[in-house]
Amino acid sequence: PFNAKAMTLFPERINGKITVLCPAHTDSPPAKMAIAQVDKMEELWDPKFWENWEKDIDKHTINPKRKDSDHVEVGATPIKTKHGWLVVYSYIQNYFGSNEGFKKIFSIEAILLDLKDLNKIIGHTSGSILVPEEPYELSGFVGNVIFPSGAILVKNILTVYYGAADTTVCCFHIDLNDLIFSMHFEHADNFHFKRFSGNPILSPKPENAWEAKAAFNPAAISFRGKDNKIHLIYRALSEDNTS
Repeated sequence: PFNAKAMTLFPERINGKITVLCPAHTDSPPAKMAIAQVDKMEELWDPKFWENWEKDIDKHTINPKRKDSDHVEVGATPIKTKHGWLVVYSYIQNYFGSNEGFKKIFSIEAILLDLKDLNKIIGHTSGSILVPEEPYELSGFVGNVIFPSGAILVKNILTVYYGAADTTVCCFHIDLNDLIFSMHFEHADNFHFKRFSGNPILSPKPENAWEAKAAFNPAAISFRGKDNKIHLIYRALSEDNTS
């Protein structure tokens, strides 16, 4: 009943409910990022559920935006920490003001949600963690775009995977404690982040027709097996723009 994309599941039930974070009205201001909860997974495919949910959408909305002309989109799956639920998402400055001469700025930001009351924001980054600056982020199929789509926490190191210029897959690492403290204004000036020196970690491969033009927007899965490897599921684009 409304425009939406990029929904993500919380990795466990919260207060006994299957919980998702989803966008609503992504193509018309004001875009919203909101929480939905159900008892059964099948309810997420029920149009009636979403019709009733949308009627009270303001009760479900999480609003990390600084201006109405800005835009937020769901990014990586939320990660549970002892401090709260960490949500890494896409923040686009001037998304709805670009026709007025303001440049769109794609960035990556984070918020911290209360463990039991998901509508309560208990921490947030004061600005962008990352904006397009490197050549592989500035130039590509769609330049000046970065979009976070996966995050894995291993031994207190958060790795965020993101698509760059809709062409390559990249990542950056953050110490979780540094990130959490940086989300409080009194500590923010003491913390700085930098990109992974090995970026891009995936690039288009001309020898594979299905990913000859672009490889981007990865999700990340960690299997705690013998090899302890992290697996990426990413979007690919062929030369004829088949995704």
